[in-house]
Amino acid sequence: MRSNLQNHIRSTRRRVLCSALGIQVLALSVALAQQATNQTAAATGEQPVKLEKTVVTGSLIPTAETVGAAPVTVVNAVDLERRDVRAVEQLAKILPSAIGGGNFGSSRGNGGDGSSAIALRGIPGGTLVLVNGRRVAPNSFFNGSTVDLNTIPLAAVERIEILKDGGSAIYGADAIAGVVNFILKKKYNGSEFNAYYGNTTDTDVGLQNYSFVTGSADEKSSFLVGGSYFKQNALFSKDRDRSRADLANTGNTSGTSNPGGFNVPNNLRGNANLYNPAASPTASVRVHIKDDAVPDAQGRFTADDYRLFNNNDRFPFPNFTPAIRPAERYHLFANGERELIGDAVRFFAEGSYSHSWTFNQLAPTPFNSAFSPATIPATNFYNPFGVDISSWAYRTVELGPRTDEIDADTFRIVTGLRGDIPNTSFSWETAFLYGRDRRQEKEGGDFSFNKALETIKRSSPDAFNPFGRQSIPRSTLDEISEPLFTQADETLWSVDLTLRGELFDLPAGPLAFAVGGMY
Repeated sequence: MRSNLQNHIRSTRRRVLCSALGIQVLALSVALAQQATNQTAAATGEQPVKLEKTVVTGSLIPTAETVGAAPVTVVNAVDLERRDVRAVEQLAKILPSAIGGGNFGSSRGNGGDGSSAIALRGIPGGTLVLVNGRRVAPNSFFNGSTVDLNTIPLAAVERIEILKDGGSAIYGADAIAGVVNFILKKKYNGSEFNAYYGNTTDTDVGLQNYSFVTGSADEKSSFLVGGSYFKQNALFSKDRDRSRADLANTGNTSGTSNPGGFNVPNNLRGNANLYNPAASPTASVRVHIKDDAVPDAQGRFTADDYRLFNNNDRFPFPNFTPAIRPAERYHLFANGERELIGDAVRFFAEGSYSHSWTFNQLAPTPFNSAFSPATIPATNFYNPFGVDISSWAYRTVELGPRTDEIDADTFRIVTGLRGDIPNTSFSWETAFLYGRDRRQEKEGGDFSFNKALETIKRSSPDAFNPFGRQSIPRSTLDEISEPLFTQADETLWSVDLTLRGELFDLPAGPLAFAVGGMY
């Protein structure tokens, strides 16, 4: 229960991440490795191997992947397949340095929104996630501090570059812990279809994953389109012997239960069933209804229907909580490039859309003196003890389990121009990016604390009744029930421009530079 929320909440957060203007100037990148390669080749009499230069994460200057001061780790698609990574959320299999602080996986039964974040050095808000070197709209449920990795299509990933040192000098303060850059496939010739199905021997946790990619490329243009589908069935803790509740091995303090547990004076009204000889006569003892107790025609019990609490009266949480939550998502993606004026001007664009659905379930909402301070008055219609009860525990099983259903839609488009300046070593690139992350959450099984507090004070049959076995009147449940709805938006747009090239040669190699701005 979230007592501070009102019925049918719709809270919309919009945030345009365009308030910072950054100018990035990098220079003095000397190709020492090229000199070493030439010297080695000369000594052996072989022709030097020319390494293709690309822009690597952590630098705006094109270099060979084996050159660079920043410690960049590269994981390609072959590595992902070899490690049996079927979803981006499973990156923990190959990135042990990214486990701390991340929300990896769907096996988080007690809360969470089903998203997957990555945290280098255990700092989620300090780990910048990029796609093709540009930003991604962040998870709107976390105030823009993390990116949901489930919105990135694994089928489109060519490689992942991980900068484990801080990248704030180039990318800003949100890259203080490092950068994870997902490089997507492009200039792809051919078609590919993948299908995966996995299950347990009990055939109750099916996992499906399907994807396709098709594309064509020549010297002047290229295009690629693809899509993927992922589905994970739920597994509840009660479905396995090792995770079922063993109430006999718990402590002697009452858990929140249904039927309720109540603290009453020891030996209340001389009732031997409620007397604990190990406790002081003035002490409070926890009592619980007898298994064979039968209410009267009005649904009320008497004090004689109760006994001292024991461990078997605890609440069986595993009967409600999932060990693996269900999830379903699909992605659509495309990119392309076309020469307009030879190599001088080339147009490029990329776009993606993802939809994800997750569902989580928890034990019914607690209503008790610990989490929701409330005293059951002696005048409550169903109170069999004739005294005020200020210490008690109850779960509203009548309302069903707490449920949390989240739908997320993420859209991203990038379009721009790039080219080489004729008769020079200079190249340039400019692009516009727009992204949006929209999430809707529906929560069930909750109730209004204020309304429940009002009904528990009643002396009529429509009073809140925690004393029986799931015997709260339907009219009272309808009165206190309070489903919750939340919606959040996160919007990102940016414009960037970069100029890079080589100024002149030095004994160790050319002096390269890069200058850029982003708004």
